[in-house]
Amino acid sequence: MTVQVATCSAAQLFSECLHPESSPSANAIITSDNETVTGALTIPEYQRPYCWQDKQLDGLLADIQSHAERHTDLPYYLGSLILHQNGDKLNIIDGQQRITTLALMGCLLNPNPSSIGGLVFDHPTSQQQIKHNLQWLSARLDRVREWIDFHKLQFTLVITQSEDDAYRFFETQ
Repeated sequence: MTVQVATCSAAQLFSECLHPESSPSANAIITSDNETVTGALTIPEYQRPYCWQDKQLDGLLADIQSHAERHTDLPYYLGSLILHQNGDKLNIIDGQQRITTLALMGCLLNPNPSSIGGLVFDHPTSQQQIKHNLQWLSARLDRVREWIDFHKLQFTLVITQSEDDAYRFFETQ
């Protein structure tokens, strides 16, 4: 099993640094093998729809706020994202709900199309929940603005070259 591991901020994850055509920058995500991570974040068709509701959104905001109040200088750790490198795509195997929620916050904080990282949501359930969650987050925009700093939200990326390895890693995690 070939696995690459990297640590990055949400700001890096949603920045242009993942695109291979972008010039190398200080913002690049570098793996433990000293490789630069590139590829478009994608949600494979077979993944379950986006289904986080008010309870999960409120819990995430409360956790980030609580952490920021206690540890002003430390990033908030959002866990690992398991990605399968498939050519120029980084298929999200685990972490879709968190990434989508952050992408929605990004849309509200920086309303331009690139703020959701080019993610596509075809499933009607995902589309309906995204509309609802955007409204919910919009009603709490002051809270989102005060506590969400993408530079202080941190992930561990686990990147595999094989989809089977990605699922094996997910199942044993």
